[in-house]
Amino acid sequence: MTINLVFVILLHVSTISAFYLPGLAPNVFCRTPTPNSKCKFNFLKNIKCKFVCKKTFTSTDAKQQKFLKRLMKGMVFNYQQHWIIDNMPVTLCYINSEATEVCSRGFPIGCYVTKRGQSKESCNIRDGKNDTFYVFNHLDFEISYHSGQGETWGTAFGEDGGRIIAAKVQVS
Repeated sequence: MTINLVFVILLHVSTISAFYLPGLAPNVFCRTPTPNSKCKFNFLKNIKCKFVCKKTFTSTDAKQQKFLKRLMKGMVFNYQQHWIIDNMPVTLCYINSEATEVCSRGFPIGCYVTKRGQSKESCNIRDGKNDTFYVFNHLDFEISYHSGQGETWGTAFGEDGGRIIAAKVQVS
């Protein structure tokens, strides 16, 4: 019985040569806009800064004040946004208090600096004013890709295609 069990385990281990994460299959992309988003990304096109929207809140509008209170509560509890760019989760990388780079899926909607000057590590607020909320309304994306040069899947697009291998964001 023990020999059979060892044989079955060895049989399964020896046949594994790769793994697949559902939803993260590599896709081949060409220069077409990303649909269904206010943020438009075009493959192989650098964009330095693009204005997406502007929202002004007034102190006399009760509905807007209710929304702002919910937003502030989300910052206190370090609520995160989780974006996907072409089946790739967007990650936030930052240096933690131990001087180590940490990368995590998602990024905070903003940051609250407490009355004692404390904030969550992922906020990256340096010298922030105490008891203050900061909305992260500026996002810098870095999208890395494999060109496909020398690969059989890359021959169809030539210099106009590739596979996205990482999507990172910096917030401010």
